[in-house]
Amino acid sequence: MVVHVQVMARDTGDWFSGVVILNNLEILTGELKISGKYDAVQVIVYGAIRTIPAREIVKVSFHDPSVNCVRTLITTSSGKSKGHIGFYEVLIHGEVSLLASYQHYNRFDGASKLLSDNTVEIPEDMQLYFYDGKTVIASRNFRKQVYPAFMNVFGDDLTDYIKSHRVRLEDALGQIMLLQRFNLLYAKSKLLAID
Repeated sequence: MVVHVQVMARDTGDWFSGVVILNNLEILTGELKISGKYDAVQVIVYGAIRTIPAREIVKVSFHDPSVNCVRTLITTSSGKSKGHIGFYEVLIHGEVSLLASYQHYNRFDGASKLLSDNTVEIPEDMQLYFYDGKTVIASRNFRKQVYPAFMNVFGDDLTDYIKSHRVRLEDALGQIMLLQRFNLLYAKSKLLAID
Protein backbone atom coordinates (compact mmCIF):
# COMPACT_ATOMS: atom_id res chain seq x y z
CA MET A 1 0.00 0.00 0.00
CA VAL A 2 1.35 3.43 -0.94
CA VAL A 3 -0.08 6.67 0.41
CA HIS A 4 1.12 10.02 -0.92
CA VAL A 5 0.92 12.93 1.48
CA GLN A 6 1.35 16.46 0.16
CA VAL A 7 3.10 18.89 2.47
CA MET A 8 3.00 22.66 2.02
CA ALA A 9 5.80 24.39 0.20
CA ARG A 10 8.15 26.60 2.19
CA ASP A 11 6.84 30.03 3.10
CA THR A 12 9.25 31.78 0.75
CA GLY A 13 6.91 34.36 -0.67
CA ASP A 14 5.23 32.15 -3.27
CA TRP A 15 1.79 33.28 -4.31
CA PHE A 16 -0.79 30.69 -5.31
CA SER A 17 -4.05 30.83 -7.20
CA GLY A 18 -6.79 29.92 -4.76
CA VAL A 19 -9.93 30.52 -2.72
CA VAL A 20 -10.41 31.72 0.87
CA ILE A 21 -13.72 31.13 2.64
CA LEU A 22 -14.27 33.40 5.64
CA ASN A 23 -16.38 32.82 8.76
CA ASN A 24 -18.90 35.40 7.50
CA LEU A 25 -19.23 33.24 4.32
CA GLU A 26 -17.45 35.82 2.17
CA ILE A 27 -15.49 34.07 -0.59
CA LEU A 28 -12.29 35.60 -1.91
CA THR A 29 -10.63 34.25 -5.05
CA GLY A 30 -7.36 35.16 -6.65
CA GLU A 31 -3.70 35.18 -5.73
CA LEU A 32 -2.93 34.30 -2.13
CA LYS A 33 0.00 33.69 0.15
CA ILE A 34 -0.07 31.66 3.36
CA SER A 35 1.91 33.16 6.21
CA GLY A 36 2.56 30.39 8.69
CA LYS A 37 4.61 32.68 10.89
CA TYR A 38 1.60 34.90 11.58
CA ASP A 39 -1.23 32.38 11.10
CA ALA A 40 -2.67 34.54 8.34
CA VAL A 41 -3.39 34.57 4.62
CA GLN A 42 -2.68 37.46 2.31
CA VAL A 43 -5.04 37.85 -0.64
CA ILE A 44 -4.80 40.31 -3.51
CA VAL A 45 -8.23 41.97 -3.67
CA TYR A 46 -8.81 44.69 -6.29
CA GLY A 47 -5.07 45.25 -6.61
CA ALA A 48 -4.49 45.66 -2.86
CA ILE A 49 -3.15 43.07 -0.44
CA ARG A 50 -5.60 42.11 2.30
CA THR A 51 -4.25 40.21 5.32
CA ILE A 52 -6.74 37.89 7.02
CA PRO A 53 -5.96 36.16 10.34
CA ALA A 54 -6.66 32.44 10.70
CA ARG A 55 -9.41 33.13 13.27
CA GLU A 56 -11.51 34.74 10.49
CA ILE A 57 -10.98 31.90 8.01
CA VAL A 58 -12.89 28.63 7.59
CA LYS A 59 -10.97 27.15 4.69
CA VAL A 60 -8.26 27.90 2.14
CA SER A 61 -7.85 25.96 -1.09
CA PHE A 62 -5.09 26.65 -3.58
CA HIS A 63 -3.31 25.07 -6.49
CA ASP A 64 0.31 24.19 -5.70
CA PRO A 65 2.18 23.81 -8.99
CA SER A 66 5.19 22.21 -7.26
CA VAL A 67 3.10 19.07 -6.66
CA ASN A 68 0.40 19.83 -9.26
CA CYS A 69 -2.58 19.47 -6.95
CA VAL A 70 -5.14 21.47 -5.03
CA ARG A 71 -4.32 21.69 -1.34
CA THR A 72 -6.70 22.54 1.47
CA LEU A 73 -6.16 24.19 4.83
CA ILE A 74 -8.77 24.44 7.53
CA THR A 75 -8.65 26.42 10.73
CA THR A 76 -9.51 25.13 14.15
CA SER A 77 -8.40 25.51 17.73
CA SER A 78 -4.80 24.37 17.77
CA GLY A 79 -4.23 23.65 21.43
CA LYS A 80 -1.16 25.94 21.44
CA SER A 81 -2.92 28.22 23.85
CA LYS A 82 -6.51 28.78 24.89
CA GLY A 83 -8.47 30.31 22.06
CA HIS A 84 -5.62 30.16 19.52
CA ILE A 85 -6.81 29.28 16.03
CA GLY A 86 -4.26 27.79 13.65
CA PHE A 87 -3.96 26.28 10.19
CA TYR A 88 -4.09 22.55 9.54
CA GLU A 89 -3.52 21.02 6.14
CA VAL A 90 -6.03 18.30 5.25
CA LEU A 91 -4.00 15.30 4.10
CA ILE A 92 -6.82 12.73 4.10
CA HIS A 93 -10.48 13.75 4.12
CA GLY A 94 -13.11 11.46 5.61
CA GLU A 95 -15.45 10.92 8.54
CA VAL A 96 -12.21 11.23 10.51
CA SER A 97 -9.64 13.32 8.66
CA LEU A 98 -5.87 13.34 8.85
CA LEU A 99 -4.45 16.82 9.39
CA ALA A 100 -0.93 18.17 9.53
CA SER A 101 0.49 21.15 11.35
CA TYR A 102 3.95 22.31 12.10
CA GLN A 103 5.71 22.89 15.42
CA HIS A 104 7.23 26.08 14.07
CA TYR A 105 4.74 28.12 12.08
CA ASN A 106 7.47 30.37 10.70
CA ARG A 107 7.90 27.91 7.81
CA PHE A 108 6.17 25.06 6.06
CA ASP A 109 8.27 22.10 5.04
CA GLY A 110 8.90 21.34 1.38
CA ALA A 111 7.41 19.23 -1.40
CA SER A 112 5.50 15.99 -1.21
CA LYS A 113 6.52 13.15 1.09
CA LEU A 114 5.96 9.47 0.47
CA LEU A 115 4.52 7.03 2.97
CA SER A 116 5.03 3.47 1.86
CA ASP A 117 4.82 0.07 3.49
CA ASN A 118 8.58 0.21 4.20
CA THR A 119 9.25 3.82 5.18
CA VAL A 120 7.53 6.81 6.66
CA GLU A 121 9.07 10.15 5.80
CA ILE A 122 7.59 12.96 7.86
CA PRO A 123 9.51 16.19 8.45
CA GLU A 124 10.60 16.67 12.06
CA ASP A 125 8.56 19.84 12.46
CA MET A 126 5.36 18.27 11.11
CA GLN A 127 2.75 16.87 13.46
CA LEU A 128 -0.12 14.61 12.41
CA TYR A 129 -3.61 14.90 13.91
CA PHE A 130 -6.91 13.09 13.66
CA TYR A 131 -9.99 15.29 13.33
CA ASP A 132 -13.66 14.31 13.52
CA GLY A 133 -15.01 17.78 12.76
CA LYS A 134 -14.97 18.81 16.43
CA THR A 135 -11.86 17.50 18.16
CA VAL A 136 -8.23 17.55 17.08
CA ILE A 137 -6.25 14.61 18.52
CA ALA A 138 -2.48 14.35 18.15
CA SER A 139 -1.18 11.15 16.58
CA ARG A 140 0.82 10.46 19.77
CA ASN A 141 -2.58 9.92 21.47
CA PHE A 142 -3.84 7.55 18.77
CA ARG A 143 -3.68 4.43 20.96
CA LYS A 144 -5.52 6.07 23.90
CA GLN A 145 -8.17 8.12 22.12
CA VAL A 146 -8.61 7.34 18.42
CA TYR A 147 -8.10 3.57 18.36
CA PRO A 148 -10.73 2.84 21.07
CA ALA A 149 -13.27 5.05 19.24
CA PHE A 150 -12.59 3.21 15.97
CA MET A 151 -12.94 -0.17 17.71
CA ASN A 152 -16.28 0.85 19.30
CA VAL A 153 -17.71 1.30 15.82
CA PHE A 154 -16.03 -1.41 13.70
CA GLY A 155 -14.17 -3.61 16.19
CA ASP A 156 -14.44 -6.98 14.41
CA ASP A 157 -13.64 -5.63 10.95
CA LEU A 158 -10.70 -3.58 12.19
CA THR A 159 -9.29 -6.44 14.29
CA ASP A 160 -9.26 -8.66 11.19
CA TYR A 161 -7.71 -5.86 9.13
CA ILE A 162 -4.96 -5.24 11.73
CA LYS A 163 -4.05 -8.93 11.78
CA SER A 164 -4.18 -9.54 8.03
CA HIS A 165 -2.20 -6.39 7.15
CA ARG A 166 0.13 -6.51 10.18
CA VAL A 167 -0.76 -2.95 11.14
CA ARG A 168 1.55 -1.39 13.72
CA LEU A 169 -0.50 1.15 15.70
CA GLU A 170 2.57 2.94 17.05
CA ASP A 171 3.72 3.88 13.53
CA ALA A 172 2.32 6.73 11.47
CA LEU A 173 1.80 4.40 8.53
CA GLY A 174 -0.19 1.93 10.65
CA GLN A 175 -2.35 4.74 12.02
CA ILE A 176 -3.00 6.05 8.52
CA MET A 177 -3.85 2.58 7.21
CA LEU A 178 -6.35 2.08 10.04
CA LEU A 179 -7.81 5.55 9.47
CA GLN A 180 -8.34 4.80 5.79
CA ARG A 181 -9.95 1.45 6.62
CA PHE A 182 -12.23 3.10 9.19
CA ASN A 183 -13.30 5.78 6.69
CA LEU A 184 -13.99 3.13 4.03
CA LEU A 185 -16.11 1.06 6.43
CA TYR A 186 -17.94 4.17 7.59
CA ALA A 187 -18.72 5.27 4.03
CA LYS A 188 -20.00 1.76 3.18
CA SER A 189 -22.20 1.66 6.28
CA LYS A 190 -23.75 5.02 5.35
CA LEU A 191 -24.52 3.75 1.84
CA LEU A 192 -26.14 0.62 3.26
CA ALA A 193 -28.21 2.72 5.66
CA ILE A 194 -29.62 4.70 2.72
CA ASP A 195 -30.96 1.57 0.98
